[in-house]
Amino acid sequence: RRAVATAAVGFWGRLKRHKDKIIILSCLQEISRNVDTLALAPPKGVPTIAMPREVDGKGKTLDPQYMDGKFNNGNKALSSNGGKRMNEFAEWCFSREENTIIAAGHSLFFRSFFQQYLPKSFQHQAKKDKMVNAGVVAFTLNKILFSGKMVYAIPQDSISVIHGGFEDKKKKKA
Repeated sequence: RRAVATAAVGFWGRLKRHKDKIIILSCLQEISRNVDTLALAPPKGVPTIAMPREVDGKGKTLDPQYMDGKFNNGNKALSSNGGKRMNEFAEWCFSREENTIIAAGHSLFFRSFFQQYLPKSFQHQAKKDKMVNAGVVAFTLNKILFSGKMVYAIPQDSISVIHGGFEDKKKKKA
């Protein structure tokens, strides 16, 4: 719900202008098993999102017409894990007609995503630090046939910080 709320606030102008929808993807659920990571919307449903008055002028809940729960399977399965869901998200991206996907999610998910799909030998802050709250990072995701198997990879030179970037653990401790 928190990631959807952040997306709704951040993209409110776009949602209203273009009639875009926030697509709820179970595969983007937070990787942790903590109780606060459980889905609050039922399968195929959408969460209730409170909109700040400063954003929508009303301070009401987000109208469900701005969300699509078709890909919401409810809570992540006990048999699932972060690696499976990251791969499911990558597959979903390549099943879409759009050239650009805007994904909102949790910083741990995206740090793990960078660890999984950036070259193993490549050192980057995205692999060791979480994104800041409401941070925006752009990157390219490639689908490659490797040894007879489809794999996903982020080209190391494609990462671009748009807003906020990554937490600096050294500054946080100070």
